[in-house]
Amino acid sequence: MGKVYFYFSTMNGQKSAHAIMKIFSFRQQNKECLVFKPKSDTRDGAYIKSRALNTKIPATMVGEDEKNKMYDLVRGLKCSYVFIDEVQFFSEEKIEELVRIADELDINIFCYGLLTDFKGVLFEGSKRLIECADSIREIVNSCPLCEKKATRNMRLLGGVPTFEGEVIQIGYEESYKAVCRKCFNQFKKIHGGAA
Repeated sequence: MGKVYFYFSTMNGQKSAHAIMKIFSFRQQNKECLVFKPKSDTRDGAYIKSRALNTKIPATMVGEDEKNKMYDLVRGLKCSYVFIDEVQFFSEEKIEELVRIADELDINIFCYGLLTDFKGVLFEGSKRLIECADSIREIVNSCPLCEKKATRNMRLLGGVPTFEGEVIQIGYEESYKAVCRKCFNQFKKIHGGAA
């Protein structure tokens, strides 16, 4: 039976860099790695991209309407490992497909993503991974405001924190800052209602 690993961090927590280094290491050992990401993540197209490493790796885009696409590709290509970037955007059904790959095809799955959205709410894919992953590992990041451990993703529009809007916004000019819970709640009181 394969295992499902969930590596999570905040925005700019070097999740993609971690995945790319692991993929590189496995490929140096002549291990075949399949790389997937959700179609809903349009930021870097069909790539896992690390700004820290200044490199990118091609990834197969998977839509929610593509039933068993990952399972069928893994079974057909006989790979050694599967990697998922931005896994938080997957539905429960897609997470269940990954679990099936691990259980039925005996393949280890390495998932990378955020735990919570900019409102502090668990993503659907992350929630399901917490419930069924064999291993959950945090890639620690620090709050740039106080140096405590960053656990929240604060959305900024025009440099101003915002706590309203859709979780996935295409075409908007937003940025994110990883902050600790205390700083997040302080900004939320000022800019977005009670924390």
